[in-house]
Amino acid sequence: MRALRGVFWTATLAACVFTVGFDADAQRVTPGPDEMLKVGQVIVLSDVTGSTGKNGIFETEKGLVNNFVSMMPDMLYRSGFSSFAGVSSSEWTHVGLRDGALAYVTEAAQTYEYIGYSTPLQGALETVGPEFNPNAGPAALVVFSDGRSRPHKHILAACGAINDAMNGNLCIYTVNVGSDEDGKMLLEHMASVTGCGAALQAEDLQSPAAMEAFVRQVFFGPARRTVVLGAEVLFDLDKAVLKPEGKRAIDGLVADMKASPNERVTVEGHTCDLGTEAYNMNLSQRRADAVKLYMVEQGVAASRINTQGYGASRPAVPNSSE
Repeated sequence: MRALRGVFWTATLAACVFTVGFDADAQRVTPGPDEMLKVGQVIVLSDVTGSTGKNGIFETEKGLVNNFVSMMPDMLYRSGFSSFAGVSSSEWTHVGLRDGALAYVTEAAQTYEYIGYSTPLQGALETVGPEFNPNAGPAALVVFSDGRSRPHKHILAACGAINDAMNGNLCIYTVNVGSDEDGKMLLEHMASVTGCGAALQAEDLQSPAAMEAFVRQVFFGPARRTVVLGAEVLFDLDKAVLKPEGKRAIDGLVADMKASPNERVTVEGHTCDLGTEAYNMNLSQRRADAVKLYMVEQGVAASRINTQGYGASRPAVPNSSE
């Protein structure tokens, strides 16, 4: 795919069009010295339904989507894009979530079009949600919409179902491009489902600096330190039950997190090489989840703890001995 240059910052807000030129290749956001990539997969979802065709809403939305995607970091994570409308999903602009898709996602953001018809937000969530892989790291879903869709409870349930399938490792971000109060409320509730997202208004993103801050919020977090818990946290063969000595070791991590309320942690689970790959992946995830459950019971917010099972693919110790 050709290099993307000469991209312009465009948005229509309050009947005022502003354009700020910038070089997309030079504006990919990179982590600062105290930041690191916090996501392994990101899907951008854009509303192209009937209500967005009024008063320049779609033009505003597409400008914001294009600018967000043009600033997405060029790093190792899976990306995907989809527009949605009340027609067959085969007519949506869709780039399936996968590795190395950033160029295709960028092209899609520049070329997708308004369709019209109803707003099947629930159906859109149910369509793209299964693309997330709980074994591919924490995920972000970024939704650009005016929120004019019902019933709210089913849409929020669809958000919750994706989060459950991701073992709680999902953050939902919404950008409201409309002026409907009911739509605004829906988008705010969507962003609150997972406890780690954010709800923004189109007017919050009126400049490249504001958009960069939003991209940084979605993709980056504080640089994490690695805490290696010793043999006292080892599990018995084929078990995912924490031993008393393991709990005592984790108590130290809990105390550190209480002292640093902005810190997040990823708990990694492992197994030996006995058993099938699928069984070990499940067992390692249950072990990581057991540690998270204990930490939550000790007072650490669940939203600050990600879990990731690696099965036997990343053994914590060599498989050369008992």
